[in-house]
Amino acid sequence: DLDIALMNGEVDARVNTADTLLKRREWIEEDLIDLHATIEIPKGRKHSHARFVKISDLESFAESDKERNLIGAYRTFRMIGMPLVLPPGTAKSTAQILQEAMRKTLKDSEFQENYKKLAGEEVTPLMPEELEKDIRDLPRDSNVIELFKKLSGPDALPTR
Repeated sequence: DLDIALMNGEVDARVNTADTLLKRREWIEEDLIDLHATIEIPKGRKHSHARFVKISDLESFAESDKERNLIGAYRTFRMIGMPLVLPPGTAKSTAQILQEAMRKTLKDSEFQENYKKLAGEEVTPLMPEELEKDIRDLPRDSNVIELFKKLSGPDALPTR
């Protein structure tokens, strides 16, 4: 519904991932939308499609540490996606076995080919160490967390 509203001029903008936008080929190929910023997830990983390579990362528009931290929180939450979570008290050796199994699966060429067929996009896996680091580095500042909640909620957006 949001896509239809955007094309009908009923909404001014929307946030979406580059891979999702590329599934709407006519938007890109027919230049139906203006792209103003992208978000590198993880930071430093630019999307390879020509339309996204020269677009600035959203963080370059941040004017304060609070805004940079907010973008960092969004980036981390997007990146984490749907992690595998083990219950408290799980033996470290068990977690390591699962991590190694995930590494092997995500690097397997047959898995990558099947994923591309089913999802229509390349596999861009994050290994356990990358996820752990980014979760550890997630901003914990209460002001950033409250602002993130406000932006994610149904209320009017706050002024900058």
